[in-house]
Parts: sequence; structure tokens; C-alpha cells
Amino acid sequence: MGWFASDGINAGQYGTVSYSFIRVNDDGVKPFYSGSEFKNLVIWQMKNGWAIMLAWTTEGEQDGIYVHDISILHDDHSECTDPGFVGCDYAVAPPDNPPPNYIETSSQATIGADQGGGGKITNVLVKDVTVETKAYRPFFLGVQENYWGDSGTGILDTWTFENIAFWEDPMTTSKILGGPMNWYQVNNIKFINVRYDDQEPLKEPWDANYFDYTLRDVGSIFFCPNESCPSFGGTKTEKKAKARKSKKGKVSKGDKMGKKKKKEDTLRN
Repeated sequence: MGWFASDGINAGQYGTVSYSFIRVNDDGVKPFYSGSEFKNLVIWQMKNGWAIMLAWTTEGEQDGIYVHDISILHDDHSECTDPGFVGCDYAVAPPDNPPPNYIETSSQATIGADQGGGGKITNVLVKDVTVETKAYRPFFLGVQENYWGDSGTGILDTWTFENIAFWEDPMTTSKILGGPMNWYQVNNIKFINVRYDDQEPLKEPWDANYFDYTLRDVGSIFFCPNESCPSFGGTKTEKKAKARKSKKGKVSKGDKMGKKKKKEDTLRN
């Protein structure tokens, strides 16, 4: 437990956190690094920070982050009504030298990432999460320059949010913010069986009442009511698999010449 600007748990690369109760005023859990697994947790999110914060100023390549079986008892962001705040967060502090396409947008949410660093974060799975009280903003996923990380060159690719239940309608829409450089900075994102207030799962076409990703160009975003969701496109794994399959169906130049010679020998005989 912690107060004021106290963060929760960051266990480092290949760290595992399980069977814990977390009540802090800043980010509850921070699974930032490769191989992290956070499971079977109860989180009381207070007025600052995020319950599940997946990136902030991440650098390097981070791959394979798994967060699952989480109960969020409270999301106290909804209690902040002061006009000087967005949720319970101050207005976004711009970078020292903002680029021409800089967008000043608030990011505070229950789950997600606000990547101000230059790192690439891939293969993230957040699954089986229940939020029991009203959330200010359920999700924020984005790459943007901010006061703490002014790179804006990071990448979020191949992220899945599955079986996420918010027991009440949120106060404001979730946001997906593409990077300032190119659409591929936020790409291959799936929301599978995400529900608000016991309604039907979100599905295509996306509902503007719940999600906004029109602020900057983004890559492939999928909303699916169940696991029958399109496969991720353009990942290295899929490209390699397609290349192997393609090669299997091809006849090499040597094989062609061998077949031609065999046919000529048959005709001569």
C-alpha cells in the first residue's frame, strides 16, 4: 500500500507477481519488461496513475508480457471533478520542443500505455480482468511525446485485451493514439470480448461512444465478440510462416532440369 505518488510493483525482466493486494495512489502494476507475468491480483486504484500501466518511457525491445486474472475493486479517477484536472491527472505537460504534429491529449486510464520512450513493445496479452466500479477512461494506448519521455519514436505492436469486463459504463471514451511518425507505431491491437455494463461485447464497426482512434493514423485495430478474430497481419512470425509455405509449393530450378532430362531420356528410348 502507498500514498501520494507511490507506485505499485515493477518486477523487471522475467519477473512474476502473483496473489497480492495492491492499493497505491500512482500506477498499480507496471509490467514493462520482457517475460513479465502479473497474475491473480486485487487492485484498488486511487486517484493518480493507472491500475495496469504497460509502458511509460520504455526503451529497447520488450516482448512477451502477460497480465491475467485481475480484479480492480475501485477506480477512484471517477471521483475527480475539479476543472483543473483530466480524470485525476493534470493537463498534459507538453515536451520542450513539440513537433509540428504534436497533439495535446490526456491519457489517464485504467488499463493501457502512454509510450513516451523509443522502445518497441510486442506480444502483450492482458486477459480476464474485472473492473467493479465506474471507470473514468477504460483504455488508453498511444505513442506520444510528453514531459517525461519526449522521444515519440516508440512502437506498440501485437497487443491483445481479452475478456475485460467493466461493470459500469465509463465516464469518457477510451483512446488509441497513433505515433507522430507513422501509422505502424500503434498496430495489430485486438479487443476480444470487452464488455461495458453487462452489454454485448464491443465488435466491428467500432462504437465511437466507447473508442476514439481518429486523432492520428493507427494500424490494424480489431474488436471481436469472441476468439474468432482475424489473425494479426504483418508480424515477423506470420511473414516467416508464409514464406515457408510459399517455398514448399515451389519447384526448384534443379528439380525442373532433372524432370526435363528424365523426359528427354524417356522419349529417346
